[in-house]
Amino acid sequence: MIQYNRTRHLMMWHDGSSLVSHGYLLMMVATMYDRAIHISESEFKEEFGFTDIQSFIEKPFMYLIAMCPRNNQQILYTKERMDDLHEIDTPIMIGDVPAENSLEYISIL
Repeated sequence: MIQYNRTRHLMMWHDGSSLVSHGYLLMMVATMYDRAIHISESEFKEEFGFTDIQSFIEKPFMYLIAMCPRNNQQILYTKERMDDLHEIDTPIMIGDVPAENSLEYISIL
């Protein structure tokens, strides 16, 4: 149970699209809202003035955007992604409590 309460779940998804005959690779990352590690809605309202904590926590952030003429050139970004994936195992601190990351992938084709 302690491990569950000390795990931050991250969502990462990627999409390859073309715009004006140019291919793009977009990767986004977000933290999944979890009552076990995030403050309550009442605490959130007191601190930030509104209650939609889940939307606030799960707001996606751009991780990587790149121009790629073909899907096989997306492999050029492998080194940067591998460096980040190795760091995902590094424990983080949530307040004074050590926690771990769990990463889930979502692919949009």
